[in-house]
Amino acid sequence: MKLRKSNSEKKEVALKIPKIEKITFNFSFITNQNGYDLLSNKEIHSKFIERVMALSSQNFVNVLMLKREQGFEQIPDREIKYINCPTEFVNSHRNFESGDKFWVFRLSNKGRVVGKMIDKTYYVIGIDTKFDSYKH
Repeated sequence: MKLRKSNSEKKEVALKIPKIEKITFNFSFITNQNGYDLLSNKEIHSKFIERVMALSSQNFVNVLMLKREQGFEQIPDREIKYINCPTEFVNSHRNFESGDKFWVFRLSNKGRVVGKMIDKTYYVIGIDTKFDSYKH
C-alpha cells in the first residue's frame, strides 16, 4: 500500500529546501576612463569572462567564503585611486546603497576588477590592469 502526502505536507517539504542564490553582474556603470575600461583592455577579455562565469555559477554564500585569490576582497573607498564611480551610479543613489567599500576580484596576474556590491548584484566599475588603483 502506497501512502500519499497531503498538499500541506508537500508545502512543508518545499519550504525546507534551501534557496540557492547566485551573484549577478551588472555592466551598466563601467567607467569610460581610458586604461580602466573593458574596451581598452582587450587582452583580458577571455580571463574576465572566465572569472565572471566561475563566480556567477556558485552559491553566493560560497563565493563570500572563498579566499581573496579566488573570490572577493573589500577595499575601502578612500584607498582606491584613479577609478571613480560614474556620475550615473552616484546620482542613482547606488553609491550610498553599496556602502563605503569597493569589492575587487582578481584576473590572476592580469588585473583586478573593481566594483560595488548591492545585495547579490556586483556592479563592474573598472578593470585595473596597471595594478595602480590601490596598494597591493
